[in-house]
Amino acid sequence: PRTTVSANYTLTDTRDLQFQEELPRRPQQKASLTVSRTWLDNRARGNLYVFYVGERLDFASRFGGTVLDDYVLVNLTGNYQLNRHWELFARMDNALNQHYQEAGGFGAPGIAGYGGLNLVW
Repeated sequence: PRTTVSANYTLTDTRDLQFQEELPRRPQQKASLTVSRTWLDNRARGNLYVFYVGERLDFASRFGGTVLDDYVLVNLTGNYQLNRHWELFARMDNALNQHYQEAGGFGAPGIAGYGGLNLVW
């Protein structure tokens, strides 16, 4: 088995220089964590993705802007190589069924799952 971990953090200071205010829909803080594990002689793989998006203005404050809440999003993926040509896969988006908005008034999808079989030729 092999496990890999990667992480990143971004701190952004966006400004409209004319009005000296934050640009809308751009979080000051973003972060992510990815954990991947392989096993069964690399035939099986699982991935955990965690994303953090900080608070951000929805509209410029001079237009009565509102602040969108921060959120954490967790996604999972996995695959298993059945043989040389067939691979089974599964994916779960928003695994914690987080309720969040990337833009005010537009809710993001809740938990969603996908799966299938890939033919590799």
